[in-house]
Amino acid sequence: MSRDCLWSLAKYSFLGAAAYGLLYRNSVVDYAHRLPISCLPWSEPEEDHHHLDRLAVISMIKELEVNPGVNFVGALRIPRANDEGKKAVDLVILTGRKLYLVEVKSSSNKIKRDADGSWYEKYEDGSSIKHGNVIQDVKERVALLESYLVRRGFKLPSEFIHSAVVFSNPECRVDECILRIPGVFSSTQWKSLLSKKAQKHKLGWMSPHKRHLLTMSLYQQLFCILKTAPTWDRLTFEDGGIVLGDFQGFEGTSDDLEALKRVKRTHVDSINIQRRADNLNVFGYQVTTSVSAVLSYTLRDYRKILSRGEAKAITEEPKESITVKGSTELGFLLVGSSIPKRFKLINLVSVQLSP
Repeated sequence: MSRDCLWSLAKYSFLGAAAYGLLYRNSVVDYAHRLPISCLPWSEPEEDHHHLDRLAVISMIKELEVNPGVNFVGALRIPRANDEGKKAVDLVILTGRKLYLVEVKSSSNKIKRDADGSWYEKYEDGSSIKHGNVIQDVKERVALLESYLVRRGFKLPSEFIHSAVVFSNPECRVDECILRIPGVFSSTQWKSLLSKKAQKHKLGWMSPHKRHLLTMSLYQQLFCILKTAPTWDRLTFEDGGIVLGDFQGFEGTSDDLEALKRVKRTHVDSINIQRRADNLNVFGYQVTTSVSAVLSYTLRDYRKILSRGEAKAITEEPKESITVKGSTELGFLLVGSSIPKRFKLINLVSVQLSP
């Protein structure tokens, strides 16, 4: 065999091996990048409990989004006075006569009440967990929301805020003595309420009265305050999964981090992420040699106004984009967790940042 033939054979053998290695490496990397949400490491029972409650809130938000005439804000974090932290509020539903603060419970077991008014959840194995006085806790959130609105310059009519506790899981068995408490709903009762009331005029939803306590101008002002209140940050994954928590920043190469310095909460409202593969043609086959994340982010616009209860920007939302390596990660502190977790940007499709 001639020297040229030997050289050609060695060259193509090397390229073939390299192509196989790239295909194998990228298939493994791609699989690792696409782990479903159910594979996220919820190591602590308390984390799992908070995670299930947040999933229930997200599910309820999606239900409300398809109901016409319902104005609501979900996953709020109401600041306490004197910078003493924030308290979570699952849902706020606004009508012309009332504002409903909704607490969502994802329990799937028996819910009973003690003599002192506290609730506890009883599991199939006989064990139980105490939830405390849920009604009193919700009343405290109502008082906090009212004081927050006053701090934002809006004084509500007397007894305008009402509370509701919703057991969202249809498998949850709630004692009748709890369901008789005004404002407490089982999953079936809540869905029935939505189906009966959602088609009514938005200012009268969940209320049988036609007279409204708020004029349209005040209604829009109140809704604007609620829409600009702090919320949890939100990550949406490729498989449609959503998690809530606190954005902690980016991790990656120095060049990528330098470019990402522009992406700050004070300047950016949302980030859309696309996976971009760089391919090499080997013997007619497209081999992925590297993966990048393309971030297209929307600058925060504080000049938003309300038109019939929906926020609209005065000008077209300005957008900018950055391309970073596929290995770049995002730090995120999940609700109920004390240790931040890291997610690869190429696993995400969007990031929503709270004001």
